[in-house]
Amino acid sequence: STGTTPSFTFNFFNATQSIEDFSVKLTSTLSSGCFGDSVRTIRIAPVPSSLFIVDTLQFDCQLMKVNLVATQQGLPFYHWVIKENGSVVSDVSGSADQFQFTFNRLANDLSVGFSLDTKNLANCSSAVTNRTVVVPKLDNLTASFTVSPLSQTLPSSTVTVMNTSSAGPWKYHWDFGDGTTSTDPAVSSHVYAIYGVYTISLTVSYGVCYQSQVQQVTILPIPPLVDFSYVPGSGCQPLTVQFTNLTRFADPSTYQWDFGDGGTSKAVNPSYTYFNPGKYSVLLSASNITGQTITATKQSIIDVFPKPMANFKITPPVVYIPGGVLYTANLSTDATNFYWDFGDGGTSIEFRPEHLYKTQGSFVITLIAANDSGCSDTLRVADAVLVKKANEVLIPNAFSPGTNGSSYGDGKNDVFLPLMRGVTQFEMLIFNRWGQLLFETHDQSTGWDGYYKGKLCEQDVYMYKFSALLNSGETMVRVGDVNLIR
Repeated sequence: STGTTPSFTFNFFNATQSIEDFSVKLTSTLSSGCFGDSVRTIRIAPVPSSLFIVDTLQFDCQLMKVNLVATQQGLPFYHWVIKENGSVVSDVSGSADQFQFTFNRLANDLSVGFSLDTKNLANCSSAVTNRTVVVPKLDNLTASFTVSPLSQTLPSSTVTVMNTSSAGPWKYHWDFGDGTTSTDPAVSSHVYAIYGVYTISLTVSYGVCYQSQVQQVTILPIPPLVDFSYVPGSGCQPLTVQFTNLTRFADPSTYQWDFGDGGTSKAVNPSYTYFNPGKYSVLLSASNITGQTITATKQSIIDVFPKPMANFKITPPVVYIPGGVLYTANLSTDATNFYWDFGDGGTSIEFRPEHLYKTQGSFVITLIAANDSGCSDTLRVADAVLVKKANEVLIPNAFSPGTNGSSYGDGKNDVFLPLMRGVTQFEMLIFNRWGQLLFETHDQSTGWDGYYKGKLCEQDVYMYKFSALLNSGETMVRVGDVNLIR
């Protein structure tokens, strides 16, 4: 600029953010044409910036957190002021070029004002920069539901669900824990296909805001339905019983039988033998896949009857016929009924029978001993008795003597004389009905011809006494009557 004014005004501007030097030169000229000049340096410090940005660090249902960042970093002085609805809630000065602040979301929108002014090292002050941000009001959002029942057993597997969340334009997300989901706010029930422990969750969201609730439910597997059948239910010892497992919904590897006499089994369908008499209760337990164990006990279902024992002795081991008697000794136990078979067609149901054999031979004797429960035992003894034909004596019961006056008639049954075999000594006496001795002989070849003192006796019944010593050493005595026929 030129002129004759001794003073001059000029505004210097530093538009940068660093110190800037300006050179000023003054030249003075006289009317004579002489001149002189002077140079000065004007140093202009920059004006600091107060611009800043507002960055939201967190925004959820309850809070909003912001971060204020100055655009010009590294200044020695920053003055941050925060106002809520016009009231100062924070006034902070210092060297921090960032400032964070958290707001609670309230029932109504909250207007928040931010301001910043700064100073640089030249103590130059910036203008004040103001920003306004609205903190949105609190959303009345709650996630809530009820579910029942919390535990149930298959085949029941339906749970009832009631959404009790707060009303609003929310979004809903159900997760039932079995891979199925729903966005229906009016879900009322859910059916589970298999047993298990499931977590039901409900998430209610609106914008960035969300809340969740969880609830656990249990679907138990079907407990084992334990049952079994058996056959037979009673019988004589030893009794073998076949058990049939009718159990359902159980793990077959978990079956445990208790037969009531100390015996056990893990078989599915066991067969078991009871050796001792008595009544027995049977227990069967089984578990399902989760270990739930059910036990079924059937009281006194097996009745084992005692079995008798057949036993006997006989005397003598050798029987001579005719006339020899076999004697029995019944040694059976736990028996009430008996059946004897003597091997020659003869039988008896007596406790201790006697038996007369009529034929020779070696005979099997069988005894069947039974009790009132229908249990029996059989003892069969081979060659139990040997029957021999003894020295034989046959005595007739009538004769017809000759009537011609001789001792012998026509030779046809005219002499009363027993048929003897194996007799070493012999005596026969004949008496009438009054006991009078009419005849006596010791000669095996001489019989009574029906005469007494040379006179034929009347037709009548006469008594005889027969005595004989057999070659076996036995003595035989027979007393009887004989008819004299004329």
